[in-house]
Amino acid sequence: CTTYYQEKMAEKISKGKLYLLMVLMMIVGCSGTIVTKFMDEMKSKGQYFSHPFFQCCTMFIAEYSCLYIFFCMDKKKRNGETLSVEEKRAIDSGLKVKFNPLLFGIPACCDILTSTLMLAGILMCAASVYQMLRGGIVVVTAIFSVVFLKRKLYRHHWTGVGCVVIGLLIVCAASLIFSGEDKTPTSIWGIICLVISFFTCSIQFTVEEKLFSKYYVHPIQAVGLEGMSGLTIYVILLVIFNQVRSETLGDVRVKYAKKITILVTDQFSQEIAQRIQFLLQPRCSQAQDFAYVL
Repeated sequence: CTTYYQEKMAEKISKGKLYLLMVLMMIVGCSGTIVTKFMDEMKSKGQYFSHPFFQCCTMFIAEYSCLYIFFCMDKKKRNGETLSVEEKRAIDSGLKVKFNPLLFGIPACCDILTSTLMLAGILMCAASVYQMLRGGIVVVTAIFSVVFLKRKLYRHHWTGVGCVVIGLLIVCAASLIFSGEDKTPTSIWGIICLVISFFTCSIQFTVEEKLFSKYYVHPIQAVGLEGMSGLTIYVILLVIFNQVRSETLGDVRVKYAKKITILVTDQFSQEIAQRIQFLLQPRCSQAQDFAYVL
């Protein structure tokens, strides 16, 4: 069934167009990171724009709008017939064309966790570090595809995964050691958020591939259905989150940094604690409180 999608793409897209799409995807992905970081760096009344939940909700609005594009395309393709040519070919290949749209609520929930963690992580990381660490999704997805989808990866696949792991370790180490030299210091909490997002994103990819192996779903339709499910869930969550009063992320990190200083007594551990405090350094107006901790 996966072969059907591969053959379909091979018929319509030449190698030149495929490489062009890959380059465009890279450009759009990097642009998204830059724009997101630009938003996070905006200040109003002395406070940075730190709203990953709202940013994630706007992303689902954009995904939901893809349903309108799909309906326009689908109406033109059907040309008054019950099934389109692509759906007929999919049926001949063993795929089902009728499915429950709520099935895409499962990857949508994973997308909610992934996007929220990533948008929270970029608040505590430099944009370049964030973009490079996102490559860790490849590692977890490769493992999940072998364990759950029973895919077979060859030596060159594992070699590539190994290179990605080595690159991630170098990026993490360099970003933490030299974080004080960046405009936006990289926090260990930002890296933790990104690492957790690797697993939720890999679960999303695994579930999507499982759905595509059983049902024929147009890619734009799949994006729209995930956007519809994600937006419905997030509208409810935003109403709840708006009623919850909590400390800012900077306050929480300062509080834990103070606890570290109180609990540690010997000189060697004090030096380690000071280094941890530096990694936990907030980037908002709580810098004065953090200076007190040091």
